[in-house]
Amino acid sequence: MKLLITLFYCAALSLSAADKIDIDSVPWTDACYFWSMEGKRLPVFNKNLMGSKLSIGGVKYDNGIAGHTPFSVVYNLSGEALSFSAIVGVDDEAHPRDPKKLKSASVEVQILLDRKIVKRFTVGLGQKGIPISVDLRDKQQIELRGTYKTGFVKQRIDFANAYFEVKNRKTFLKTDLAWQQKVKTQLFRKVNYPIAPEWKNIKIKKVKYRNWNNAYKLSNSKCSLIIVPEYGGRILKFVLQNKKNILFQGQNPTDNNLHKRGMAISGGGNFSRPQPRNYFGSSDPILAYGQYSIAFPSEGEVIMTSAKSYYFGLQYIYHIKLHPDSAKVTLTTTHKNIASYPHEAGVWSLTRINTSKAAAIIMPKEIKNPYRKFKLSPETIVLEYEKNSRFDKFTITPKFLAKNRCYLELQNFPSVSEMKVLMKDNTIFTKSFKYKKSMNPYMPKFYPAHFYICNSFIEVETHGPTKSLKPGKTISWSETWILTKEKR
Repeated sequence: MKLLITLFYCAALSLSAADKIDIDSVPWTDACYFWSMEGKRLPVFNKNLMGSKLSIGGVKYDNGIAGHTPFSVVYNLSGEALSFSAIVGVDDEAHPRDPKKLKSASVEVQILLDRKIVKRFTVGLGQKGIPISVDLRDKQQIELRGTYKTGFVKQRIDFANAYFEVKNRKTFLKTDLAWQQKVKTQLFRKVNYPIAPEWKNIKIKKVKYRNWNNAYKLSNSKCSLIIVPEYGGRILKFVLQNKKNILFQGQNPTDNNLHKRGMAISGGGNFSRPQPRNYFGSSDPILAYGQYSIAFPSEGEVIMTSAKSYYFGLQYIYHIKLHPDSAKVTLTTTHKNIASYPHEAGVWSLTRINTSKAAAIIMPKEIKNPYRKFKLSPETIVLEYEKNSRFDKFTITPKFLAKNRCYLELQNFPSVSEMKVLMKDNTIFTKSFKYKKSMNPYMPKFYPAHFYICNSFIEVETHGPTKSLKPGKTISWSETWILTKEKR
């Protein structure tokens, strides 16, 4: 009995000794730029986006943080926090330029702890705020997120009366500032790029490519490719000899935007996103556009390694191999858990093809049910559909390029799956990968291979399995790229 009384007394003393810190006094580890009527912005404290008091369901609040979807603010906690509390809702005030006919809006709120969603609910314009209290004991990270639902323009989210309870105010804020500095160190790191090695059968040289001074060109008798380690470790050129580059280049981004999460940068070439689906959103610029180190382990092989993302708790590694006397590249993407806690991880690999140079998408013959081969979204897709004994073919039409975008998802797989794009110069780009259903679905509501098509680029996307990674462990996903000429 004395032991129970002692434990109860200690617990009560611990709670009573907790320090309360309003959210405006806590520097975030990372935050995402979002859309607003005035252009891209970061979240604001103790006022709404119009500069007035926070207002949810007719109730005014003096304290809190406000923004617009896609809203994301991350705090790395180092186990020093005890709880987080707030009242969440859509801000009442309308902007003078809001559409007059738009009377409602809603936002899906997500609270993530150590990269796992622990709370998910919807708030609506004019509705009362929803109070939340999140237990943060022994947790390393919290993310406050607001995602799209209805009435986009008015999706202005407030976390009112928001505060942390922490073990010790001074220690917590010191740790919090240390995380900010760690992020900046990774974000702005500078890599010294070596001269190209001397190989016997494959040519390699260091070149300037567009805005980047530290690119490398690899070539053999059949093809060439250009990789840019200082721009997210991307392959930006893959071309048959005497043919045109098939890869979408994207805009030439300025250094001022590269380090800002959520700024609209249409990057080209290949890159990866983390899985599972709740990781989807604005990429961490450290991984997407940051400087990667580079190594040349053997002839035809390049390994590029990113800085550390303390938002995703990940580090990316790209292993690229150009095969001799063949227009064939093997790309292995590895994601490493650099967080101090286990979390789910998987590789989502994307290659952007220049839509204006593409003629059609070709896929292999159906294995089982031919009518369930593809899932098309939207169903009113403006693509011409052809089918013969060898493949399914979707021709990219001028009408489609003018105004549409869509997804094509491959639903049934052989053990080796192939995705093909036919270019206007008769080059065929093939991406293949090995997939077994025993790997488990990588993300709900998706399939391990799909195309996203818009008027700028075609994303040829593959998805590996997702699993829980312990700190320091990795997960990898390999695919093969091949360029051929269409046989007439």
